[in-house]
Amino acid sequence: MSEASVLSVRNLTKVYRPRRRLILPGQPRPAIPAAVDDVSFELAPGEIIGIAGESGSGKSTTVKCVARLVDPDAGEVWLDGVNLMTLSGSPLRSARRLLQVVFQDPYSSLNPQLQIGAAIREAGVAHGIPGARDPRFVAELLDKVRLPASYASRLPRDLSGGQRQRVAIARALAPRPKIVIADEAVSALDVSVQTEIVNLFLDLRDQTGISVIFVSHQLPVLSALADRLIVMKSGRMVETGDTREVLAAPKDAYTQALLAAYPDPQAALQRRGFGGGERPGAGADDPEGARDE
Repeated sequence: MSEASVLSVRNLTKVYRPRRRLILPGQPRPAIPAAVDDVSFELAPGEIIGIAGESGSGKSTTVKCVARLVDPDAGEVWLDGVNLMTLSGSPLRSARRLLQVVFQDPYSSLNPQLQIGAAIREAGVAHGIPGARDPRFVAELLDKVRLPASYASRLPRDLSGGQRQRVAIARALAPRPKIVIADEAVSALDVSVQTEIVNLFLDLRDQTGISVIFVSHQLPVLSALADRLIVMKSGRMVETGDTREVLAAPKDAYTQALLAAYPDPQAALQRRGFGGGERPGAGADDPEGARDE
């Protein structure tokens, strides 16, 4: 693991083997493609990496393996000097404090019976964060995601999709991680709300120095957010590099095909609110979260 990296992923491989089925004599055994095939990359402190690709490209499986939500068949994941693949039980739970995940669906990622404040506090208490039971702990995290402290007493059903995703981000920040993985974290939201969440991730990076792995099939989103881009197809990395350089002059035919969905990428950015040379949605957030409705 490089001294300049907070995370090092090496030769990660995952194969989903189908249930056993009858193979007649003389028939060839069908090949089983890897969902993730020999993926390697490093993440620097404060860096945002975007992982792009179509559905089935292996991008979500990759980050699930990195977080050990799915066990890979081969490879290493070095986090803060420790290979997560060698851990289990309590040591693995302790290491996971440094790597938190924000999922795609803000509706199913929160307990509908648990108040917002309790959900955020629970994440801090579970990882032994000092002061996690203090009401100011929840209030400070809600403030980081631009929600008022009064939301702590609300239930998830009282919030819009964008507000719920902000709560999910606050909960991910509660254990004070070094890395947040956002797995299609804006794809279920309206376009106007997507810009606000992207802007929020950028501000959190600037304020806390946190590193982010952001998975998305939406190239305009990654163009506005990611420092570096990884493009995946059929479980393999087909292209990687500085985001602007990759999108300005893609070398791989698959990346070119993804970009073809946006004949004028800059115009696409402008239409979606990501253009103009400024941060997406800069100055557009309503402190009460009303814009998420």
